[in-house]
Amino acid sequence: MADRESEKKKFQNNSKQSRKYSEDYFTKEIVLKPDENNYRDYISHVKAYSEELVRSSVTTSQMRNIFSLILPLESPQSCWTTEPKLAYLAGRNESTHKLKLFVDRLIILIRGIESPEELKNFKSFFEALVAYHKYNYKFKSRKGGK
Repeated sequence: MADRESEKKKFQNNSKQSRKYSEDYFTKEIVLKPDENNYRDYISHVKAYSEELVRSSVTTSQMRNIFSLILPLESPQSCWTTEPKLAYLAGRNESTHKLKLFVDRLIILIRGIESPEELKNFKSFFEALVAYHKYNYKFKSRKGGK
């Protein structure tokens, strides 16, 4: 019995560390200037981060609302108008602190966009995040987790 408890605690600690790592993984260098050689690693972190957002009750509607602000961006100069809109979306949802942290991370990334290529990479990152979030959210609700 003690061995089972020990294994359970070890698993929980590893899960917490991997979630934290996935969230911290998305720096300007990783998202805006991805390395094709590390694509599998990149996608595994996108999946893990989307799972964390689902566990934190960030809804698909919230993700789509954010995506609707990001998708029409056409140039790095157009990004500056997105920041206050993201802040407003996060501020409307007092119940989800994780949404605020997520929006804060997005704002940091948006501020780092300096070229059309970086904007394209940011949009690709967010599109993948929305896709995996939807996937994870759908299966979470089927398990009765919602």
